Formats: sequence, C-alpha cells, structure tokens
Amino acid sequence: MIDSHCSPVVESNQTYVGGGSSIVWFSTQLGFSNSPWRVRNVRWNLDHVEILVGGPEAAEFQLTITPVGAKKSAFITTRHLALAHSGKSLPQEIPAVLKDAFEKNLGPLDFNGLLQLLDTDPDKQPLQPPSVASPLGQGQPTGQLDTWGVGDSWADFVAAGEVARARLDSVEPTKLFRFIQHGESECAQVLPKGPGPIVEMVDYPWEDRIRGRGELPYSNLRSGLPTEDEPLITTDLTETDVVAGNPKKLTDILEHAIAKGDSDKRTILFSNTCVPVVVGEDVESVVRRYSEKSPVPLLFLTVTPRSMLNIFNDLLVVRRKQAESAAGAPPKDTINLIGYPESRAVNELIEMLSLFGIKLNIRFIPDILEELIDMLPNAALNVVLPNSMWDNLYEQLLQESKIPHIKPTAPWGIAGTLAWIRQILEALGHGEPDLSVWNNYLAQFQAQWDEASARCQGQRLGFALRGRDIHVLTDPSNTWGVSLIAQLEEAGFGLDILLLLKDANDAKNRAGQVNAMFTYPQRHVFKGFMTMEMLRQRLADSTAKAFYSVHTFDWRLTEAGKNRFSVQHFELGVPGAIRTMNRLADLCNTTLYQEYRRFFARTEGGNLVHQGWRYR
Repeated sequence: MIDSHCSPVVESNQTYVGGGSSIVWFSTQLGFSNSPWRVRNVRWNLDHVEILVGGPEAAEFQLTITPVGAKKSAFITTRHLALAHSGKSLPQEIPAVLKDAFEKNLGPLDFNGLLQLLDTDPDKQPLQPPSVASPLGQGQPTGQLDTWGVGDSWADFVAAGEVARARLDSVEPTKLFRFIQHGESECAQVLPKGPGPIVEMVDYPWEDRIRGRGELPYSNLRSGLPTEDEPLITTDLTETDVVAGNPKKLTDILEHAIAKGDSDKRTILFSNTCVPVVVGEDVESVVRRYSEKSPVPLLFLTVTPRSMLNIFNDLLVVRRKQAESAAGAPPKDTINLIGYPESRAVNELIEMLSLFGIKLNIRFIPDILEELIDMLPNAALNVVLPNSMWDNLYEQLLQESKIPHIKPTAPWGIAGTLAWIRQILEALGHGEPDLSVWNNYLAQFQAQWDEASARCQGQRLGFALRGRDIHVLTDPSNTWGVSLIAQLEEAGFGLDILLLLKDANDAKNRAGQVNAMFTYPQRHVFKGFMTMEMLRQRLADSTAKAFYSVHTFDWRLTEAGKNRFSVQHFELGVPGAIRTMNRLADLCNTTLYQEYRRFFARTEGGNLVHQGWRYR
C-alpha cells in the first residue's frame, strides 16, 4: 500500500484529467477488462475521483470515488473508500462486477493513496476552472502559430490553430457587427465568409461545403451579405508595404468605415492579422485614436482566439438576464437547441423530436440575434451541442440562467440518436421514449441504412495524429460534436491509427486513450511513427483508402494514393448518418489518387517528382 501519510498530491483548487494509463488502469481495477463496458474518461481533485463509463448503444454512467463517509449515496464501501454512481440506474450486471473488483483491487488503498497512484499518470492534464478556462478545449491551441510555427507541423493533420483563428466566423453576427480586417490578400483566402467562392485552405468544421454538395450551387452555400452592405472591408498589404511601411492604408480604411455610417448602428470589429503584427506596425494605438471619433463602438481584435471571447457579453449575459426576468412560465416540453446550426440534418432532428411530443422554441448559436435572446425564456430546457470552440459563448449564455440545460452527446447514427432522445425526455421529466414511435421512425430509413452500411463493411479509413491531437478521437466537443469513432464503427469501418510517438511508454499511453473509445477493437490497427520519412512510409503502406485531414491540399495523402475526409463529411441524426456513410464509401471507391500516385510523388522537400504532364 502507498504511504497515505505523504502530503496531498492535488492542490485544493485543481482538477486533473487522466490520460491513457489512468483509463486503462481503472478499466482493469473495476473489472471491465473483458466487458463491453469501458472507462471513457477519468478526472479527479482533492475531494473525489469521477469515472465516466460507456457501453453498448451509447449507454453511459458515471462513478464517483470519495473518502468513506463523504458521500451518503455510496453503494459500495471499503475501509477507506466509497463508490457512488450518478445518472440512471446501473445496468443489471454492473453492481456485482463492481463490488468484487472494487473491494479486491481498491480495498487496500485510502483516498490519498489513490491520488498518489493517479499522480504517476504521465499524460494527466490540469483542468482550468471555468473562469479562466481555455475556450478551445483540452489540447486545443491558443493561436495560429500553433499550426504553422511548431517543429512537428509536418505531422499536423487537424490545423487546430488555423481553425481557432477563424472561430469568430463560425457564428452569424453580421446583423450585430461590421468588420474591418487589416492584412494581406492571403488572409482573405482562408476567410470562410464572403459574397462569393474563394480558395479554401482548410475544411472549417462549421461550413457545409461538402455536406451541401449537390444541394445548391456552391456560391449559394455562403452566408455573406450583399456586397453593398459591406459587412467586411479589408486592406491589402503588399511586399512594398511590408518593407517600406504604408500607414496610410490603415488610416484610409478607418476613415472609410466611420464616414460610411450605418443605419443599424452596428459595432465595428477591427481584426489585426498576422502581417502587421510581424512587421511591428503600431495598429492598436491608431485604432484607439479612431475609436474616439467613431459614432459606434470600435473594438480591437488580434489574431489570437482569446481576444474574441467577450464581445457578446452584453447580449448573452445582460440582455438575456433581462429577458428571463420579464418572462413567465415556459410551455411544457419546449426546448431551445443551442449550438445546432440551420441545416438539413438539424431540421430532420427537429421533425423527429416532434414525433415524441417535443417542440422547438428557437435555435441559438451560431445565429446570434437580439430578437432571439428575447425568445430564449419561452422554453423549458436548453439542449446544448458539445463544442469546445463555443464553450465561452455557452458559459455566458448559461451563467445564472433560469432555464435548465443539458449537454448530451450529439445524436450520431442510430444508437447515438436514440440516446440523445432519451436524455432530452428524461430532462423534461418523462420516462423512456416510446419504442413503437422510434421503430416506426427508423423503419422508413432501414433499407437505405442497410445499403449504405453494406458499402462500408470491410473498408478502412485512417487517422495520423500527434499525441496532443488525439482529442479529435477521444472528445467529440473538439470535432464539432461529431463522435468520429462511434459513428465510423457503427457504419462498419476499420481504422488505421498512426500516432507520432516520443518513446515506447508514450506509445502505450496514447494507444490506451484511443483504444478506450473502441467498441470493436479487433477491427482496428495502431502503428507509430517518429519522423516524416516514417509517416510517409506508414501512409503508403496503409490499406486505408482515405485519411482524416482538414488541409484542403494535402500532398502527404495524395502521394500515398489516399483520399481525404474531415468533419465536413459528417452529419447528425439517422438520415444524416446514411448520407455520411455514402460520402465516405464514395471516397473509398474513388481510385484516382491510387491509380495515378506515381504522378503525385514528392521529393523530400515537397516538390513534385514529375515536373510536367505528357498528354498523348
């Protein structure tokens, strides 16, 4: 037994999230090694340890370990420890398994001894309190240089820094703000909003460029306003401007924005991009000077996501609290969908909910409008999409709110959608969903589901990830609510997981974290790489037909003969899952890159080996 008289290993105000070794250790110690139930997540602080366990059909329950006597609801106790659970009743077979394993394996420990064991987890991460938490979730970046300015960027397939940089574009604030951008033309090439199509550098998860393909002309998928409204005006710094300086471009655009006027009196957001920062242009003091002349608020933003956090505070906190205070009792069984965008899949979910007597009040975020704020209190429940990119918005919206809220795992496929309905009904005070209603709903899609699923059986997809990027597999809030592993497993895919590793111990821990998410581990393969050369060889040798990458032009994949997929290929709900399966099956059956891979071969520096094409 560990010496329990050692000093506590956890600070009084600190919570830790466990890595792969903690997940594997608890799976073993609690008796889940040869069970369909698996530990998904572990976190702890000075007072208790929380363990999230997942199982068949997206079922979940949470266990809590505390010092004995600290929790009255404990159902298993040893001399020093107490085990309790929260949520619905435990599955019938679980209590007996837990009792035997808990008493045998954890009985010799006291609580501080347990904390000391957890402290040896090399991948544990401190979880910051909400008041200072990163708005981007565990493992997410704090700026664009986290994508382009690190030594292992050659192994980056998620572009988290670039996605974070553009996070303000994931919401729809154009009726609240006007935008000024100061930078050079390439900044506009990665901007996802505008009046017409532009070059795409990455697949932003909030866009419908792939999901909406075939539904509308590509240009109609944009959410920009008419050009005469000028929701965005921008400078275009040239090489000469960078070398010699050109402060007049900055003052000219500020003069124009202020002089143009705006009948809606929208706040002006000024975005200072990378180039002015790198060359050392004193932009902020100029903007501050012009803000005194502006008839509307003029706010200064930088390229860092944190600078964009509190621009909605007056609306989401002050105005929302006023609306809640003035509101009466909400209609029964009426919900707000928070974080669920206007889309075909979400509209299908709303229609499905109506079959169970659940009515929609409004959708809020990414649409952020004053009139929607006033309508929020007309619902009995807020249903929030897990999305770390919007956590700060959620925190402001839910702060001291009178409206109860839940944040269930997003509705993926058949199992995930049924679990989502269950949690909403339970939060509204109802029992289990009427399975006859569910079965009738499902029956209309069964033939399409079976056909799409058959196309996916035996096919393989792949992920190549750095250690800090595995959150895209372990935490759906980092992939726009999409449970990538769960949805791909339900479809029937096998997965090749390639991990950038530091050493053998790192390999075990990283693989353990991902393996804990699998329901069908026998389908999947883990392999490591430590250099760019090893990565290229692993990709070439893999039997997966497509790999996950948000980089639109990814020669690492094309030279290996692989197609590319991203979150943009996925949709929520049952019919959305059918479309997802067909998209991914189409990728697996598209052999262009495989057949012509010799023409896509690259040198070590990334140049094409074949510098020209010969046409016959």
